[in-house]
Amino acid sequence: MLWEALPQSLRDRAEVEPASIRRFAEQAAREAPTGSLVLDAGAGDARYRFLFAHCRYVALDSCRVNKHYAGIDVIGSLDQLPLLPGHVDAVLCTQVLEHVSDPVAVLGEIGRALRPGGTLWLSVPLLNEEHEAPQDFFRYTRFGLSRILERTGFGIVALEARGGYFWQLGWQLRRLPSVLFPPTRSRLRRVLRWPAAFCCWCLFGLVVPWILYAMDRLDSEKTATLGYACRARKLEDRSVILGGRA
Repeated sequence: MLWEALPQSLRDRAEVEPASIRRFAEQAAREAPTGSLVLDAGAGDARYRFLFAHCRYVALDSCRVNKHYAGIDVIGSLDQLPLLPGHVDAVLCTQVLEHVSDPVAVLGEIGRALRPGGTLWLSVPLLNEEHEAPQDFFRYTRFGLSRILERTGFGIVALEARGGYFWQLGWQLRRLPSVLFPPTRSRLRRVLRWPAAFCCWCLFGLVVPWILYAMDRLDSEKTATLGYACRARKLEDRSVILGGRA
């Protein structure tokens, strides 16, 4: 509750990973024309629905993870989308591709659903701990992501790193308190270690990451990054591309 009471700007400085993805989704929403059909592929809790109030927004998820996603419009598999070909104007797919066992098949289905020239807004991780087990399969370099997009008939418009070395370092340090002070059933142990755990959280969960995030401008290469945000367009003739890769 105390965390949620903080201004969004301060929370964004501590939560750079979700903040960078939200800003990416905000850009997608700004560029989506009024009335366009937008598919949020792997939408989860459909947290970005409000950004696309001016569009025909459809939240789709397979719901394989043991979570209750109340905001889902369509339950379906990403590698067999229950959508007609060429009907979707834009697809938003954030932090989903690591959770599918066949990303080429999923991107192929997204391409099938998109109209020619339609836009795919895609974010993927390069550095992240295992999560949503056992549906966690891949991490992506810019080269691997470019390769599978080209294979599935997309032309890359923009491919950008989400932060650099200092973002990566700061994001990893935020997990230090939970590693040093894992959950325990012992009430006495929780009480005794609370002061040290609180100080560790303040230092490595807030102060040090904030400093490191501000230093990220010093990293011009951005080869050590949290992940990538990519904007790609469905090519007019995907059959030529796919045929050339066979």
